[in-house]
Amino acid sequence: MALKKQACKNHPDRQTARRCYYCKDYICTECQSHREHHLFCGYWCFWRWKWQQWQQSIPLSREGRILAAIFLGLQIVTWILMWLTMPPTEQELSEQPPKTGIAQQDSIPTTQPVPPVTIDTVRYGVTHGLQIHMDLAPYQALMLIRDQSETRIIQTSDQPEVFSDVYLQQGLNHFVLRKMDNRGRTALVDSFTIRFDSPRLRYLSRPITAVQTDSKWVALTFDGGWQDNGTEQILDILQNDSVRSTLFLTGMFMKSYPQLVQRMVAAGHEIGNHTYSHPHLTQWAANATHKKRQHVNRDLLHGELKRNDSLFQSIAGRTMAPVWRAPYGEYNSEILKWAAETGFKHVGWSENCDTFDWVADTSSPIYLTNRQIFERLLTLEKERGLRGKIILMHLGSERQADFPYNRLPAFIDSLKARGYLLVTVTQMLNGRP
Repeated sequence: MALKKQACKNHPDRQTARRCYYCKDYICTECQSHREHHLFCGYWCFWRWKWQQWQQSIPLSREGRILAAIFLGLQIVTWILMWLTMPPTEQELSEQPPKTGIAQQDSIPTTQPVPPVTIDTVRYGVTHGLQIHMDLAPYQALMLIRDQSETRIIQTSDQPEVFSDVYLQQGLNHFVLRKMDNRGRTALVDSFTIRFDSPRLRYLSRPITAVQTDSKWVALTFDGGWQDNGTEQILDILQNDSVRSTLFLTGMFMKSYPQLVQRMVAAGHEIGNHTYSHPHLTQWAANATHKKRQHVNRDLLHGELKRNDSLFQSIAGRTMAPVWRAPYGEYNSEILKWAAETGFKHVGWSENCDTFDWVADTSSPIYLTNRQIFERLLTLEKERGLRGKIILMHLGSERQADFPYNRLPAFIDSLKARGYLLVTVTQMLNGRP
């Protein structure tokens, strides 16, 4: 019978059947700590379990237990101090940002307090690859089994054999190496476990739909897929109202309208990645699930994001902002992790902040007139507020009339009258307008 799954105690969006051996809370793979053949949610539960086991094995008087607790506490403090003073590993050093290539205006003087999260326009991939070099006898093959499921096989040759591009998952990675002869017989070579933890990868893998802020800031974002009917009018409106927005562009849009891209950059808008060809990434349109499509893999998404970024750089002379938006809003945790590996963080839109301006069929139940679009947003502002919210609109539309941008100036004026400042997504994340 399948184990019952519950939400992880630290990550409510993740379902898991594993539980801490001591406190019995549900914990996902990232939160699991393997200690003495058991799973724990952290060192605290592990040491409490150890203390319980020790008490049961060695009967002591009340005074003896107090002295033992003091001794164990001193051991834990010593271990913590040693861990805090341990020098960084080569892997941790490799994840630090390069000292060159960051724009001058993004640098922070050492005399000023550093904000908790800072995103600049320079991206660098997260290096978390594993290479294994092996010397094999003739007519042998080597199998690398990962987490009891993923298997890779290489054949022997005259050169030392190498397993390359083995990417480590966040958390524990269990590997088994087995060799195979020409008769299909296998023998164990080695088994090992690698724990990989990158705070930067964890941060980039978390999607953004709104930002917690005490300021009355709101981000007006636009997606540019393949149409430009309305783009010039929108850019004129933003320029007249001195508003800078985050614009997510595809390769199809940029190839067709490079002059518009240059105008966006010159106006100070933030350009995010919307993939090169705007593909469907999950099966949401088919069965309303976000299971990735069969052809979607790590290499495909990396290629979509990197190719799009390179095209933008050839047009604008700089890289895109380190934010991306999945086509059709289709993504899952694995897709987010793949994008994070290239340095991009996903930015969606806030609840009830999709304007549905892309709907052209007036008979559709989700069709909204341009008046209804902005009345709905202003009603939301009145009832719940738009502080830290991200609004979704589009640079092009299949509508033949009733274009939403016709009422955009009045909407911007209404927000300003209510004390809102319209900023880019990165400005809101960094807390610097």
